Amino acid sequence: MTEFDDVLNETHPEPSIEDEDVLAFVREHAKDTRVSAGELLADHAVGTARIMQTLNVDAHGVAAGALFVLAPHLDDPDKVIAERFGPEVQKLVGDVRKLLRFGSVSSCAMLADVSDNTRDAQAARRAQVEALRKMVLRSRRISAWC
Repeated sequence: MTEFDDVLNETHPEPSIEDEDVLAFVREHAKDTRVSAGELLADHAVGTARIMQTLNVDAHGVAAGALFVLAPHLDDPDKVIAERFGPEVQKLVGDVRKLLRFGSVSSCAMLADVSDNTRDAQAARRAQVEALRKMVLRSRRISAWC
């Protein structure tokens, strides 16, 4: 156990019984996969679930928080998550993934080197702007349905 684990155990509650199914699912599918910071994906999911619980997020939100990091490692995440945990959890995971893509695209567009005026660079910037535009339009449609 690391110093981080000790602090986490002191400040965040243990996952509840209903969260154990989600965390077991994450452990089963993540195996030894690590997140970009080097932490085991399953440990990251547990930490996320604990933090979500301290924020008094409902069970669906806690499940989505734990499953979000696993989704890119599943063959068909929308189908798998919906079948196992229901459409509400699947929608939350999908929406968070959309927000992450939105943030990634906007960050890339902002970091693009303006002085690079090659055709490839210009085409890449146009593609980034177009992807961002499509995401904004989709998010407007989603919020209109809610």
